[in-house]
Amino acid sequence: MRYQNIELLRFIAALAVVYFHAVGTLRAVAFSEIGPNPLTELGAAGVDVFFVISGFVIFLSLTRKNRTPIEFARDRLIRLVPAYWILTISHLVILASVAILRAAEVPFDFSWTIQSMFFVSQPLGNNLPLISQGWSLEIEMLFYLLVAVGLIIKNPIANIVFPAVALVSLVGFGLLPDLALEFIFGGLLGYLYTRIKFPAPVAIGAGVIGIVLFVAPVILGAVDAPRWVTWGIPSMLVVFSAINLPQLNWKILPTIGAASYPVYLLHMMVINIVSPIMSMFGSSTAMFFFALASCLILSQVLGIIFDKMVDKPITRFLKARIKKPIA
Repeated sequence: MRYQNIELLRFIAALAVVYFHAVGTLRAVAFSEIGPNPLTELGAAGVDVFFVISGFVIFLSLTRKNRTPIEFARDRLIRLVPAYWILTISHLVILASVAILRAAEVPFDFSWTIQSMFFVSQPLGNNLPLISQGWSLEIEMLFYLLVAVGLIIKNPIANIVFPAVALVSLVGFGLLPDLALEFIFGGLLGYLYTRIKFPAPVAIGAGVIGIVLFVAPVILGAVDAPRWVTWGIPSMLVVFSAINLPQLNWKILPTIGAASYPVYLLHMMVINIVSPIMSMFGSSTAMFFFALASCLILSQVLGIIFDKMVDKPITRFLKARIKKPIA
């Protein structure tokens, strides 16, 4: 079953993150006179929505497919790694090209590059991987690792309980940021989804409350609470609404939903190229919004192209090779 509403949420979440980063970069590069918009900060909550969705999807996969730990890990690696490696290398090439054009030293740290490509940059001491927004993928890959380890236990309840307890423990000891708990929120939604059919009014009400909780701190002032409260709970309510409402049937949704991953990975490269170019034409408000729209549209278009022409063909090739190993 395709969860078309989830595809729409993925698109919105990715677009929100692009918006958040584009506004910040544009203001830093040439548009400092454009005042900060309080709603801009909400763009970062797209990551929280992604985490809840991921927990939901993984819960359903655990309950509906009997997979070994190796099969689960293999599927996740095929889904995430090729695009991440290709775009990390592309990022390095762009950095090197800019350095050469400026007659500067080519920035290259072999250790940091390897750490970034294997999703261990932060655990091994660097603040961020080469693709800075990859910080969230490092947390997600750890979640998948915990799920794979849980699958070693031949018990369907333990398969789910182990990664949840491990996440709570790691967050409790300060080894993971608190938004990692949002995977558990998604798992709880999956549990409810497989057992209770909620009526549409309940789903609508949850979605409205989620949106209000997102916006309220912006209007009323910052709330002194952990991220899993301020953005995690609203994200859970919005995802709850999406999965329990009748699913949309728009042909474009699978396309823009699937592109959300490459959009998330490549958008900073787009922003870092567009921003200085646009700044050459002035720093008016009109130019700011034109530059912002360019970042949003180009990121989405390139994400779709990358998904269809690079990511999906590689994924199909790798899956075919696994089913039909080379003799």
